Amino acid sequence: NGWLGWPTGDELTVKGGASQTFQHGVVFWSPTTGAHPVVGTTLSKYAAARYEQGQYGFPVEDQTGPSQRFQHGSIAGCGKIGYQNPGGFFQVSSCNVSVPGGAFGYASPSRISINANRDQAVNAFISRAYDYLGTRYVWDYAMQPGNGVDCAGLVMQSLYATGMNLQDYNPTAHWYDPWHSHDANNMSNDRRFLHIPVSQRQRGDLIFYPGHVAIYLGNDQVIEAMPPRVRIANMYAGNRHPTGAARPFI
Repeated sequence: NGWLGWPTGDELTVKGGASQTFQHGVVFWSPTTGAHPVVGTTLSKYAAARYEQGQYGFPVEDQTGPSQRFQHGSIAGCGKIGYQNPGGFFQVSSCNVSVPGGAFGYASPSRISINANRDQAVNAFISRAYDYLGTRYVWDYAMQPGNGVDCAGLVMQSLYATGMNLQDYNPTAHWYDPWHSHDANNMSNDRRFLHIPVSQRQRGDLIFYPGHVAIYLGNDQVIEAMPPRVRIANMYAGNRHPTGAARPFI
């Protein structure tokens, strides 16, 4: 039940120690270094260097920042340890999200650390949304602050700041794909977010209306892209009533 998930292979005896593969990484052990997991792009680079038998040797610490120390050097990489959404839901990461290139090929960089907890992920999500305050509303846009976003575009770019790869939701599809031009409605029905009663809303949840989505800040306040620009407003402003809510960070 830990963040590494279930083991996917037996413990292997290797020269100088042992290793075991889990769903979300590999644990390496030696008598002198102890046991430490290696995950994400750090694991990919470590594998390319022949794991513990290569130039780096065994890991000497868990990764808590942008690099991990080994017996004979450090490897820079990204990924996620500790807090994570359950399988089947969109995942957070310290890695930046890659989106299709071109005129709509922008994704906000991840601003969470590899060992960020849930509160830190929520804070990164909301702080990125605040960066868009005053940005003009443009239908089907999911662009940089100051350029233009619509309601779903604001949610996309703010979630990207937690390294959340939204897969088929991306700025290019949002502009060019007719189905994705209604991504607020699509998100309201997407089970890759945890859907909850509106009465159970918490800071960092998504609040849905017909054809619209907003980010909940607490105290009945939301930040949203609403013509003419991104604003903070009461979730019931204009006598509107939410139709649902979802939790991106579980």
